[in-house]
Amino acid sequence: MNIDPTNEDIVLFFVGTSGSETMSYTNGTVPNTSTEGIAQGTADDGQGAYNAETMGFGDNGVLKITYNTNSAGTNVLTDVATDDDATADKYLVFYEGGDNTGVFSNTDDNSESSLEVSATAKRGTTATIDYNDSAQSFLVVNDFGDLDMDESSLGDEWNSGESLAVTLVDQDLNKNTLNSEDMSMTSAYNSTIPSLQVGSPIMLSADSIIGGSTAGVAGMTCGTFNKVCTLTSPAATQDGTSKYTQLSFNGTTVAEARTAITAASFIFANYDVTEMVGAVTGITLVDASGTALLPETDTTLEVGMERLDTTIAAVGATGLVEADTLRLNFTTADGLVGETGDSIYVDIFTFGDRVNNAMYRFLLEESDDNSATFEGDVEFIMLNQLNVEAATTFSGLSTYGNSITMIVHEDMTDEDSPRINYLDLGSDGVQTQIADQVAAPSHSGVVSFDSANYKTADTVVVTLDDQDLNTDSDLLDVYVTKG
Repeated sequence: MNIDPTNEDIVLFFVGTSGSETMSYTNGTVPNTSTEGIAQGTADDGQGAYNAETMGFGDNGVLKITYNTNSAGTNVLTDVATDDDATADKYLVFYEGGDNTGVFSNTDDNSESSLEVSATAKRGTTATIDYNDSAQSFLVVNDFGDLDMDESSLGDEWNSGESLAVTLVDQDLNKNTLNSEDMSMTSAYNSTIPSLQVGSPIMLSADSIIGGSTAGVAGMTCGTFNKVCTLTSPAATQDGTSKYTQLSFNGTTVAEARTAITAASFIFANYDVTEMVGAVTGITLVDASGTALLPETDTTLEVGMERLDTTIAAVGATGLVEADTLRLNFTTADGLVGETGDSIYVDIFTFGDRVNNAMYRFLLEESDDNSATFEGDVEFIMLNQLNVEAATTFSGLSTYGNSITMIVHEDMTDEDSPRINYLDLGSDGVQTQIADQVAAPSHSGVVSFDSANYKTADTVVVTLDDQDLNTDSDLLDVYVTKG
């Protein structure tokens, strides 16, 4: 197929009929010059100007792909029609890697191929790729994952302000062997985003719904541990689009939310609705009728953590129903437009003296092309008498991404140690929780003087040794005490 040794050749294979594809040479245009061939509407127009059968190749030069060798009901391979060119057709385009190399590949500059493994391919089923009458099987398998909070990246123990390495090795997440990949808030990763939960934050559930003042309502599926949710079957509103303004926290009532808020000093809404279309201008915790439990908070955030007012409506406030399911209302110009497959999460965090309820989600990054090793880190801020009442202690947290900063409010050791959970689809085809945890101990401070005795005009040097006061590993922490 290296027809021109002075140039990079392009070869097209027509794959319209599974198991009986043929090869065509071309200068990069669709080889069939008929009107029907250019339109590419049917399978029988794909034979092209130069066919293997008519060029004396024999079996050589013929590519055959059987997408579902086992007739399992779901194809193992699938054509992504426009990844190789701008036309949605049934050609696979192969490019020679250089002049006179004779090596052809079906990937573009973004390392994307127009032939991919189907996301719904069943474990243990095969496809067959046959070239030059030499067939190879492609087998679908899963891999066991391994999650590690790496204590070796620290000293003797994990202390406040120290960064702890987090590593997940799982070939199932290695979706493109030619790229280093990062986890993201998309349906491809939702169920596999590792998470760390402290206490009992208010979160979405599989019973939650998203709706609004009009008829549009959609349900969702939510990750077992991370509570990242995917919209299912959104219903169109009056103008034909799926517009929403309100999410329900099924399983949490207004009364229960009132109890949690009353016990805390700081309340935050932690959410990501970036996959939905629309500009957010405010958020409010409300009951089913829209009566506010807390005043509206102005915000333009579509992802992040927004502090809420703690001026809570009194019990028996006009219109507020304590038994109603708690909802978060998004103020928008025209609703948030959602589609099937959109990914979201919405949480309510509460913090204060001995109060710590939060969820952290790890969007880990692959260390290198085809490594299947996904990396990140986590550090914590230990609450103490000097920082527990400061809003900046909590507003600067990193609750999602590859580098997490979390709150620890007391000695968290043994079974209470911070634990990262991951739902792993193993090689046996069973989804199983895997996890790792590392103790986050608190410490007793020690005050010392630089001398046993002092005389008039001596400078007294006071040293306070307390690892819990080291709340930022990158900065010099300074605390001002009052006499």
